[in-house]
Amino acid sequence: MNFLKPYWLDKPIFFVMLFLIVFFLSSCATRRIEIQYYEGSLDDRLRDLKDINSIKSTFSIEFDRGDGVTIRGDGILNLTEDTLDLQVYSMGFLVAEVKADQSGVKSNPVISKNRLTMIVDGLRNSFFWWDFKESSMRDEGEDLILANSWKRLIIDKKTMLPLRMTIDTEDGRQLEVFYLEPSSINGFVFPSGIRIEFLKYAVNLRIKDISVQ
Repeated sequence: MNFLKPYWLDKPIFFVMLFLIVFFLSSCATRRIEIQYYEGSLDDRLRDLKDINSIKSTFSIEFDRGDGVTIRGDGILNLTEDTLDLQVYSMGFLVAEVKADQSGVKSNPVISKNRLTMIVDGLRNSFFWWDFKESSMRDEGEDLILANSWKRLIIDKKTMLPLRMTIDTEDGRQLEVFYLEPSSINGFVFPSGIRIEFLKYAVNLRIKDISVQ
């Protein structure tokens, strides 16, 4: 059986765009500096972060579907407290897109509700980890625990950066976020690895670049 090659593969502009996407994603890796300690209190750290309104990040992404299959690619994320715009590329091709705002959540291709919960709630809370309203704090030896009625956050006293977050979803289940390797990326102190788990699904992120406003 013969198959016709898509006409756009013969167009020079296609290869130019493909090269630019791959070059952009691969060039986003920045020099990381290991963070040893933070000279200040948790209140000082939170005060430094409270005025951030938007985050832009590029990262490598691995999605474990829970059935033995892992999907790998690169992600571009634009995030505010009210909006989320995620694009995932594989081999230079856009393979998935998720957008969320106050009107709702849209994905292309269509993604199940559980996966959307993990992506939208997981990414928003894991990146804006310091957005913790009406919380109480307790000292647990080497760690500090921030908690409110639906979210708990473990913070390393040495770096004053997050280690683990547990989020109670509206349907009574739990979403877990694990933070790895605190680093200075473009001068912004942030974990360079994030793992999000929800039900049988998991997403691993390796941060290449991050900027805030």
